[in-house]
Amino acid sequence: MKFTLVLVEIRAGFPGFSGHYSEGVASLAAVTRRCGHDFELVHLTKPIAAAALAHRVARTKPDLVGFSCTTHTFPYAQAFIPVLKAALPGTPIVLGGVHALLNPEACLGVRGLDAVCLGEGEAVLEAMLARLGAGQSLADLAGLWVREGEVVHRNAVLPLLEDLDALPLPERGIFDFPRLMTSREGVLYIFASRGCPYSCHFCCNAAIRERFPNRARYVRFKSVPRVCEEIETALRLFPGTARGIYFQDEILPMNKVWFASFTAMYRQRIGLPFNCNLRADLVTEELVTQLRGAGCAGVSIGLETGSQSLRKEVLGKAIADEVFHEACRLIRAAGIRITAFSMVGLPGETVEDALATVQMNADLGVHRTCISIFCPYPDTRLYAECKERNLLSAPLPDTYQEASPLVQESIQERQVRFIHDHFGLLVSLAAKPHSRLRAVLWGAIRRNAPILSAFSRGQRWAKYLLSRPYLFAGRFLFNRQKRIFVAEPGGRPQES
Repeated sequence: MKFTLVLVEIRAGFPGFSGHYSEGVASLAAVTRRCGHDFELVHLTKPIAAAALAHRVARTKPDLVGFSCTTHTFPYAQAFIPVLKAALPGTPIVLGGVHALLNPEACLGVRGLDAVCLGEGEAVLEAMLARLGAGQSLADLAGLWVREGEVVHRNAVLPLLEDLDALPLPERGIFDFPRLMTSREGVLYIFASRGCPYSCHFCCNAAIRERFPNRARYVRFKSVPRVCEEIETALRLFPGTARGIYFQDEILPMNKVWFASFTAMYRQRIGLPFNCNLRADLVTEELVTQLRGAGCAGVSIGLETGSQSLRKEVLGKAIADEVFHEACRLIRAAGIRITAFSMVGLPGETVEDALATVQMNADLGVHRTCISIFCPYPDTRLYAECKERNLLSAPLPDTYQEASPLVQESIQERQVRFIHDHFGLLVSLAAKPHSRLRAVLWGAIRRNAPILSAFSRGQRWAKYLLSRPYLFAGRFLFNRQKRIFVAEPGGRPQES
């Protein structure tokens, strides 16, 4: 049997974009091959005509076609699938991923789509391939919703895979590894776990967790030896020398016992500097000591907003400002760099709230800011609230860096885009209260001056025009990741 998977990761406004590593796709490839079947990846990173994609997929001669997409890129899948089905009328097409799990009814409305995967694909893939190989129907297969004509078979969701070590090592070789964005900048992406125990209102984790019968086991960690084995195997595929490792887990040090074992073995077997995600209210002196001892060079913390009330009441993240300040103090003292994740354009956010986010990034002394425009994802609590308040105005763009899908009186689209596009500059100016440029920009933002649009258009055009030269040459001269993976001796921030 031949399983061809189409990974839709299109960034229409980013010329030269070459995609990222996907753990889920690599794991599906590994399971497919362990079962004795063939696997081929079609990785879409730029717009393509539906007919051209259909021709490309048909050439792989698949017995099963899978689509993996996000909520942002689902519209592309909607356009591709009917054309692909016309080209391969006898080949089942299944859609998977978080968007499919949370929106199976809407997904099955796509013409030509035969099935939607309602959980972790590895749990159902082997049975799917076995049935198709035997010429049997998928209609009653647990883990799938299947359409046959006008009838939809809504089968039960399979339990979560509790033993992640039972899965084969991810097949990273299916990707064009040297061309991936992170590989180009010398960073290896790794997952040590799955799931998150928190229920932030903007995040899909709570909704995903509730779909499974064994939801109490939603947070699962691979064993420490397994994680180290994955890293060692991946490094052999890595082009050139890896600068460092980024653990993509929701919160790497969530399990204290596991993390204590991890720090000891990682330092001994791997030894590369790493970056990981961290939650401010988990930070203690002991944890920071463990992080630094294991070789942690950077952490990423979700600040989200500088408004404590918005953070608690709208986002469901009840972490006080003083907790962020103390966490960042401890982390900086250990010489670990801090990346802060923030959002602008939140429901009910005012211009002053957005400027407070700018100011708090400056006050925390973070080394790097990562700003996004708020996007409400279907089946999250905030999506329901935005819909109820009639704030939704447009489909989601390709990424959460382009435009606000909300229309609200408290903050205008022009202000959202300007603050997003110039966030780094604004944070640097926020640390200079007597700067004349700061006074001018703050005044223009508060007035929603028309000049803001001109600045944003100019910045975005410059970014668009410079993106390809950057990918070919600039990344060697100015690597966005470089500073994160350089230790800071003595615990004092310094530029590399």
